[in-house]
Amino acid sequence: GLVSGPGVPGGRQGWDIPEQMGATLALYRLGRDLYQDRRAALGAVVLYAFCGFWGTFINYIGWGGLPTEVGCWLYLEILWLALRPSRPGWLVSGLLMGAIGLCHHLTSILVAVLVIGQSLALVWRKPEGWRAQLSFWWCAVGVAVVAFSFYWVPYLSHARQLTSRGSSALTY
Repeated sequence: GLVSGPGVPGGRQGWDIPEQMGATLALYRLGRDLYQDRRAALGAVVLYAFCGFWGTFINYIGWGGLPTEVGCWLYLEILWLALRPSRPGWLVSGLLMGAIGLCHHLTSILVAVLVIGQSLALVWRKPEGWRAQLSFWWCAVGVAVVAFSFYWVPYLSHARQLTSRGSSALTY
């Protein structure tokens, strides 16, 4: 996250400052809107700074560096858009979800798990407006699948060749 410099594993030493600042501002805005409290939002930003260095499931330094960081930043933007479910919001969120997949495949798997978990929580708890939230998430997923099909359709069209005997996905 926000910790970089000499002696930090990965040797990035400041190259990721724009992404760090973008993710920090996105997290602050999300925390402020969720909690309606600037101090709580600042606390979230401080915790975020420590997560990036000491490690969690979003350990940027140990789990992929800059691509992971950019993917998590985009996911924070998606969460902020999800607070106000609307057509432009889910369209933009779908494009951001697809961009996460292009940015870092492991982060896209994490986002997929989070979207499925969020959907299950909405169906289970049924809070006010849960149907709008659920449709937001799955419309965004649909946009991501369609908009970035240029990336995954060629692999599916050659699936038999990739799995046939003597073939390797690395030679495709």
